[in-house]
Order: sequence, then C-alpha cells, then structure tokens
Amino acid sequence: MEWLLFSVVILAVILILLVAFIWKKKKYKEPDYYGFFIIGLIWSVFGAVMTIIDNENIFFLLMGVVFLALGAANRKKWKKWAELGKKEKNYKLMLVGVLAAVVIAVLVAFILAS
Repeated sequence: MEWLLFSVVILAVILILLVAFIWKKKKYKEPDYYGFFIIGLIWSVFGAVMTIIDNENIFFLLMGVVFLALGAANRKKWKKWAELGKKEKNYKLMLVGVLAAVVIAVLVAFILAS
C-alpha cells in the first residue's frame, strides 16, 4: 500500500513539473470570464435542483455560485460576441452545445434511475 501512495505522489510531482514547463513556454492568455459566468449559471441551477432532491448534495450549487461570482466580478473583461473571431465563435457554440447535452443527459439519467 505504501508503494502505491509513493508512486501517486511521484506521478503528481512529475505532472506538476510538466505543466509548469509547458505553461512557461506559452504566452499567458486571460481566462474567459463570460464562460465562467455561464458555467456558474448552469451549475447553480443544476445544483439547486439536486439540493432540493437530496439535501446533502450541495457541491454543484456551491461551485456554481463560485463560478457565477467570479464571472460577474470580472464583467468588464467579458469579450463581446462581435469581437470574437470565427474560430472562437464556433468553439464557444460547440462548448455550449456539449455542456447542454451533458446537463440534459445527467438529468435524464437521474430521472430514469429514480
């Protein structure tokens, strides 16, 4: 059991060093605060539903509120839709579609399971 814990720690250190090395080479890009706001909105609604159903399950609600607050606090840094390039617009539309599909799939699975 000790060797497993030791190997996980070594692997984590290697991954942290690898990520730090890759980030050092790349130019820093500011996060998409509008994306944080949308994710927070989705997670807050989903978390509220899950909290109503199961009072002990408040993880999504708390994370949603954190993302919502982070996005709203940096509202002046949101990029306008007209300012985005075609590639970024397509990426954002695809991301919203995937997130919506995941939320719907989770809700359907939850309803079918209960």
